[in-house]
Amino acid sequence: MSERLFCYGTLMFAEVMQKVTGRCFTGEPAMLHDYARYCIDREVYPGLIAEAGAITTGVLYSGIDVASMAKLDDFEGDAYQRIKVNVQVNERPVSAAVYCMAPGQERLSNRQPWQAEAFVQRHMQSYLHDV
Repeated sequence: MSERLFCYGTLMFAEVMQKVTGRCFTGEPAMLHDYARYCIDREVYPGLIAEAGAITTGVLYSGIDVASMAKLDDFEGDAYQRIKVNVQVNERPVSAAVYCMAPGQERLSNRQPWQAEAFVQRHMQSYLHDV
């Protein structure tokens, strides 16, 4: 059995996804409505928080196997929870899993928007080394 996973932070990047899971997955652009991506204090990765009217862009991966999903669960840790959502792919709704901030963990966010380009420029190489 396989799942779809919407990624909005460091896992949007195929290199990070492969480093975490040991596998390559097919990804396509997607959007998630009513959730916002924010920086986490003293971290280079973001958190996702429910917020009416917000739109978060990211990548929808397909074919995530059970073993890879278990590795992703470990990678995300206790500050995140995996939930089911509907994302938009080419204006059609698609069911997927996503990791959002676990209840009570939203306080770790500084509510500043997380920028993927800044992550790539400033942190990608060291992040890949540390994962």
